[in-house]
Parts: sequence; C-alpha cells; structure tokens
Amino acid sequence: MRPETVQVEAETDAGEIEISPALAAALDASCVGPRKDRGFLLVGPPDAVRARAPDVGSVRGLDVASCIPVASREHVLLERTEPEHRIVTAAFIDLMNTDVLLARLGPAALAEELDARISSIQDAAARHDVPFNLTDISNGSIKALLTAGAPSTTGHDEEQVLRTLREVMDRPGIIPMRAGVEVGGVFTGDFGPPYRRAYAVFGDAVNTAARAMSRAEAGQILSTQQVLDRSRTIFSTTPIKAFRAKGKAEDLRASIVGPIAAMIDSARPAL
Repeated sequence: MRPETVQVEAETDAGEIEISPALAAALDASCVGPRKDRGFLLVGPPDAVRARAPDVGSVRGLDVASCIPVASREHVLLERTEPEHRIVTAAFIDLMNTDVLLARLGPAALAEELDARISSIQDAAARHDVPFNLTDISNGSIKALLTAGAPSTTGHDEEQVLRTLREVMDRPGIIPMRAGVEVGGVFTGDFGPPYRRAYAVFGDAVNTAARAMSRAEAGQILSTQQVLDRSRTIFSTTPIKAFRAKGKAEDLRASIVGPIAAMIDSARPAL
C-alpha cells in the first residue's frame, strides 16, 4: 500500500472518499471535487473497464496456510460457520516511526527489523494462546491486532494478553512500540465469498483498544481497568488522566502497565 493511501484515509470524515492528487489527475474532472488537505474528494463514480483479474496460475505446492494466522486456520477451513457475539480482550500494538526508519535504514534493513518485531509478537501470542488476528498499515506505522477470545478462548484471556504484551515490550529492538488493551463484546464471523473469506472481529472493544493505543507513548502498554481487574496476574500500574476518545460518551480511564507484581489464586468473575 502506498503511503499516500494511508495519508488521505486518515484525513477523511464520515461519508467522504478522498483520493490522492495522482489519482485525481488520472480521472475525468467530473468525478473530482474540491481539494481536502493532501488530496481531493471523489464526488462521482468514474468509468472503468470491468474485467477479470489475470490468472495467477497454480498455487499447488505453496504453503498457503502460513499466510493465515494460526488461531484462524482451522476456523476458516470449516465448511460452514455462524457469525456470533463474543467477549474478547483486544490489544492493538503499534510499530511506530516506520517511515522515518525506512529513510534512515533503507528497505532491506527495515524489512529485517519488521520481521523480527512481528515474529516476536507472533511467538509470544502463540506461547500464551492468544489469537494473532491481523496486521494493518497506517500513516507512518504498522499495527498488529490480538483478539483473545475469538475465535478461541483460554478462559483467562485478559491475563494472557497482558503477559503477551509485557513480554513483547520487554524485547529489545530498533522499532519503537506502544499498545492498548480493552475487554468487551464484539461481533465475529467470516466475511467475503467462499473463495476468498476472512475471519474478522468488529466491536467497541477493538475500537477502544485502538483509542488507548493512540494515547500511549513509545514503550507503554495502556490498559483499561476492567482488563486489569480480570487478570489473575497482578501488574504494577500507573493511572493516567482520563481522556476524550472518539466514539466514547465518557472520558476513557486507563493505566500504564508495568512489570508483574504478584499472582492471585483464582480468576476474577466474568463479565
């Protein structure tokens, strides 16, 4: 994905489609509206040649399963699945300053650092039975989403996610990271046609985890109190001032999660 794509996406408001100057120049002027920030608003559907994508050839012999997160592999191969509501502990991890590091390190070196960071997240998540859901590109960063509880749960998802994040954050690396965590209800299921399905998780817990992550500084894990309350592992924490978060009626309260401080004997009561 080109940097211009994530830049204009970050500038759009509800109901808008913003396009880059390069794309605007390639379209008929009747489709292009007023300028907005670094791009232009799309005001009409452009005419386009409709044709099937070229055949990619045989994929036999390729390790296609390696492209699917471990926790989702068995699920997406089921002949029939039903969408469902679940309680999950969602965690967003932000790999920061990738554009700056790309300019400083070059493509090959940055690729090695990204591989090391993503691999460490995948390894820690697998060790703690936390589903690694997806990665996504953002403006100057790359994000990873963990969704403990979907499609599978350990019964101690909050604890497992916090342990995973603490382990990931404690590993050395050039790319700085930050994370946000929340627990709550979501809607899960397979989306897309039978030949190209994806397992996805949508809901307030995911959105709130993203809001908490965006408030964290490099090296910090920000967690809501209900995640901390439901963890059998007790972490040292530092509350921060409540802050406004997009889509939330009330200010969001969160704490910086530090090292492990203690353990308790039994799990916290479920939601």
